Amino acid sequence: MEKEKLNIQVLLEIALNQRIQGEIEDSLGRILTLYLRKLNCFAAAIFQEDALVRVQPQAMLKHKNWLEQAKQLLAGVDLPSQQPVSKVLDDIHWYAIPLDRYGCLILLRKQALGRDMQRELGRVAFQLGRDLCQAKEDNVCGCYRNSLTILQMRYK
Repeated sequence: MEKEKLNIQVLLEIALNQRIQGEIEDSLGRILTLYLRKLNCFAAAIFQEDALVRVQPQAMLKHKNWLEQAKQLLAGVDLPSQQPVSKVLDDIHWYAIPLDRYGCLILLRKQALGRDMQRELGRVAFQLGRDLCQAKEDNVCGCYRNSLTILQMRYK
């Protein structure tokens, strides 16, 4: 029961602090650090399709097989779902969690997450994906608005 309360508290802290503020790139670093700290992970990354968007810590890029193993795990993810995919490789627990239409979150831990925690984390991460998609759309709309304003000023 005590562990369940702790898991709920961790998920709540992540959900409340994963807001997108400013540029998406800046927010991604902060959000990955949040997941690392709160879930005791030693690595976290975001992929769009099979392209790496951001990884923390950056030292993970020096590990040869890391990117290949991550892409193999991503191949088994059903992006429209909220269900994480997990795998154990060399005593490391790998989790691929869909981020709505934005991509996928990869987490690496020494200890396994419980099934309930994985399911709830899937919901929290899926919401992060929605927020990232919305921020991306807002950014594109803002660029169009700025371009339109410049054109209007130029041709007055």
